[in-house]
Amino acid sequence: MSYYLIDLENVGIDGLNGIEDLKGTDNVVIFHNKEQANSKITLKQCMEISTSNANIEYIEIKNGTPNALDMQLVSQLGFFVATTNTAYYIVSKDTGYDCLRKYWQKNNRNVLRVTSIKAVFELKDKKKEEQKEEKK
Repeated sequence: MSYYLIDLENVGIDGLNGIEDLKGTDNVVIFHNKEQANSKITLKQCMEISTSNANIEYIEIKNGTPNALDMQLVSQLGFFVATTNTAYYIVSKDTGYDCLRKYWQKNNRNVLRVTSIKAVFELKDKKKEEQKEEKK
């Protein structure tokens, strides 16, 4: 089980690449606002989202103040970390989230920032390859 918190305002629909590979135990929370200019979605992408096995939740940000989406995403992350112990992925290009990784790492929680869901699978594949090389 993993949680994917999507900053759709930042990554757009490309951040959801890889959603079709998620399991039924995975959770995706998509944070968006009404005026989402960068989230034009193709039919293929719509089908990938709708056929994903993951549990998908949409949270619309209604407060138009600067960083409103970021603050709500961080609050939701804190709730998840307090109630479950698993891997958490913030899907965003915003490097401001990197301080969360460091903070939660010191508190023995697995929080990473990635630019897409697909990037998580690429990181896992890379780690497996490195472990194979170490065994040689």
